[in-house]
Amino acid sequence: MCSEGLSAVKYKNGKWGYIDEKGKLVIPCKWKKARSFQEGLAGVQADNDKWGFIDKTGKVVIPCQWKKADSFSEGLAVIINDNDKRGYIDKEGKLVIPCKWKKAIRFKEGLGGVQADNDKYGFIDKTGKLAIRNVGTVFWYLKAWQCRAENRW
Repeated sequence: MCSEGLSAVKYKNGKWGYIDEKGKLVIPCKWKKARSFQEGLAGVQADNDKWGFIDKTGKVVIPCQWKKADSFSEGLAVIINDNDKRGYIDKEGKLVIPCKWKKAIRFKEGLGGVQADNDKYGFIDKTGKLAIRNVGTVFWYLKAWQCRAENRW
């Protein structure tokens, strides 16, 4: 499935790259895993098992340094550090919301869903400030599934 004109493709060497809408390989198959392009960037996993981001030319624009990385949404991406804590980076790779959350979901309509270590759920704004506190788990998970259904997870 093409996202922003490119599709991730796995080659027979087991590595991932990207093809354009005509099926031409435009980014070499050298990544352990690859996500779809969102907002001009795609998450890729290097051989060191760390995640970073490339642009549509294949240039690494955010080094592969995170245990896991989600796609960008509203200019921010959820990342997971080596301590399994989630935070958010911007498109320059700057950590703009510290890695302190047990769970986190993409931003949608200006809010990102988070779960604290005390298992309380809420939504933060783009500065990391808690905007909606102590929402029920059903509401939080419904928001997460909505993001997934819209290919925004």
